[in-house]
Amino acid sequence: MKNIKCNLCGIDKTKILFYSQDRMFDLEGEFRVVKCTNCGLIYLNPQPEPEELSRHYPEDYEPYNPKENPIVRWVKKEIVKSDIRGIHKLIGERGEILEIGCASGEYLVALRDRGGFKVKGVELSPYAAKKAGEKGLDVSVGTLEEAGFGDESFDLIVARHVLEHLPDPCATLFEMGRILKPGGKFLAIIPNAATFERAIFKDAWCGYEVPRHLFLFSGTILKEMLEKTRFELLSLRHSFVPNNWIISLNYLLKKKGFRKRIVDSFNIDNILLLSLFTPLSLLQNLIRQSGRIEVVGGKLQIGD
Repeated sequence: MKNIKCNLCGIDKTKILFYSQDRMFDLEGEFRVVKCTNCGLIYLNPQPEPEELSRHYPEDYEPYNPKENPIVRWVKKEIVKSDIRGIHKLIGERGEILEIGCASGEYLVALRDRGGFKVKGVELSPYAAKKAGEKGLDVSVGTLEEAGFGDESFDLIVARHVLEHLPDPCATLFEMGRILKPGGKFLAIIPNAATFERAIFKDAWCGYEVPRHLFLFSGTILKEMLEKTRFELLSLRHSFVPNNWIISLNYLLKKKGFRKRIVDSFNIDNILLLSLFTPLSLLQNLIRQSGRIEVVGGKLQIGD
């Protein structure tokens, strides 16, 4: 474990929000979540060293081995179709795309095969990167900084559910700016710290996802970080996420000591629960209170 300063303002003045364990895998260890009293950034402090943190990304981590019912698969397929249409509007019909944290490569395959883009990936897990390679994808194992891409290599960088996992988001954003072409953009999907879900579930809110989520951003905080790293915020969109309610209730029931049979019934394959929380999630989207946001940033040019 190592103590860090705030990644946004660099000041080491925080208040403790809570202590938590890994609720997804029930692994040993207690972690402290704090909030910077200067800028408001929420983060894990101290943070696990890479060797320790790797324990919390086992091979059965869901992004490495997606297991979904037919309805969830259909929804994800429709989301990807929508994403491809949006990316075409961002960078045109053709372009070079890098996905950071590409896991086993399902999203990159869709961008390549359905979108017609040239794609590459970066993935920290050798296990997941190997699975992506088996799909014919060019994936570098390690961090973005270790990949060593050339200057101005990509039209778009995709970071879906990634920024919150990074030990130094600002450093990675600077590196993204270096390897993006002039006028290049990045697309990020992150948990939204400003949602009322966080107030309802407190430390059981799934957006914390201790200890895999090292940082937690609101739209305002992320905008400040983008400005610091030479990006401009082009758009911010709230997402429709009934999953958040189901997973948060799972963690809350687990914390309260409910029987495993009851806890396990609260999962995203439960069609009844998905149907139940769909109207609420749609309302959150409309009033801009979703627990997840999609952000598009544009690379600033020298002199901007």
